[in-house]
Amino acid sequence: MQILRDLAHTSRLPNLPTVWSNVITGYLVGVYFSSSQTGSLGKILPTFAWGSLGLVVLASTFLYLCGTFLNDGIDVEWDRENRPERPAPSGRIPAETLVNLALVFGILGVGITLLLGKFTTLLAGCIIASILLYTAIHKKTAWGVLPMGLCRALLFPMSALVGHQYLGGEINQLLIICATAAVSMLCYIAAVTWFARNETRQGAPTPGIGYWSKTLVFSLPLLLPVIAMPLVEGTDKFWSLTPALVLASIAAIWISLAMEKGKRQGVGAFVSPALAGIPLIDALFIPNTTLWIPLISIGLFLLSLIFQRLTSAT
Repeated sequence: MQILRDLAHTSRLPNLPTVWSNVITGYLVGVYFSSSQTGSLGKILPTFAWGSLGLVVLASTFLYLCGTFLNDGIDVEWDRENRPERPAPSGRIPAETLVNLALVFGILGVGITLLLGKFTTLLAGCIIASILLYTAIHKKTAWGVLPMGLCRALLFPMSALVGHQYLGGEINQLLIICATAAVSMLCYIAAVTWFARNETRQGAPTPGIGYWSKTLVFSLPLLLPVIAMPLVEGTDKFWSLTPALVLASIAAIWISLAMEKGKRQGVGAFVSPALAGIPLIDALFIPNTTLWIPLISIGLFLLSLIFQRLTSAT
């Protein structure tokens, strides 16, 4: 049982549902754009392929595990001083084993994308490059938050292109949405990662006015989709502004509650619920004219919170 707990901790298990959320959202947007000329769910469903979705979810899972295992394997000396309870610094799992597993996960992740198209493989390679860059610089500079954000930002276009399959939908509009979603996720993850850098600093002060001013960046992931999506997809075939505004309000309330908790209890109390909120950002892009589809994002958000009761998200 201890080894299972250690693997769950190393993998940051609570964050996996948020990875799946990024991928499922991108895939569904790609599917809807591939059949956007019909606007009929019954006609769209034949282009939906469980096999393709399963492969891109599996690939993204392996890519994510590559990042977490590599990070813990490389950062073992730093963790001995700051996070000695982790499996590698405690000696329960050798750091070399984690690095080797990261290599295997990376090969599997990229290998699976070879079945999904050259552009998907190219984006998977960019994710691997971002993982390596983040691992190399994140303890040295605050700019390390950018490659971490890119790791998540690229998941949406990677999966959207798998869903689209170049079946005649408007690819230019899809690429604009992919860019908007990528920027939104980059801002959100970079902001959360910036705060996470302070989580284990000795004597870190309780966040105050400066903390609140810096969290203004969290408004961007909420504003970008509600501004860009009506301009790009103005026909209400698969996306409507009203449910998106409701979901944006839910996300804003959750982020505000997380920030208030962090203000009272320290940065660590903010980071975990903020990470769980990633599917709420995805919900602003996910097709919402069929009302049950946004429930996918809500369900993955709740699953992340459940997993946080089992192990740490950071």
